[in-house]
Amino acid sequence: MDVGQPICYLSSPLNKDLSARVAEDITLILQNGDLEKVVRLHAQSLDRSIDNLRAFISAWSALEILLGNIFPFYQEMLSAEIGKVSASPGFKSYLARITKIMKDKHNIKDKFAIISMFLDEEQNNSDIEIFRKVKKIRDRLSHGEQIPDEILPTKDVQRLFEKYFRNHIRRRI
Repeated sequence: MDVGQPICYLSSPLNKDLSARVAEDITLILQNGDLEKVVRLHAQSLDRSIDNLRAFISAWSALEILLGNIFPFYQEMLSAEIGKVSASPGFKSYLARITKIMKDKHNIKDKFAIISMFLDEEQNNSDIEIFRKVKKIRDRLSHGEQIPDEILPTKDVQRLFEKYFRNHIRRRI
């Protein structure tokens, strides 16, 4: 008989600051209805009644869809920042051409790196490294490799989703 791992949770009461932040986050989520599906996927990944494999897949799907949905906004912001380097018509023409060529060429790691430039308040490389590590595990899993549930980095994916989702919706207000 195969039995899952025991899990222990210790909860403390919410303080006023955290309670206010949760209330604000809920309001922001409701105002961003276009991201409802990713919020539902993320919520599914947090469901303690499902196994870690399903939680990981839900968390990864939520993160990947989020990145795909918000990337055009941050790609445009990056182009605007790069455009400030020079006002020369040649540079502007070149930048427009590169933007057009690269429009649908960015892979998920590129998208995450660009988005992190705007949404990672610490501006260190750790989120990008965590993302790459998680992506490698996701790729191995999706190519049929047998990976034990207990080593799936579900918490890392959930943390990345929560951070970038929260920072994105706060940036848009």
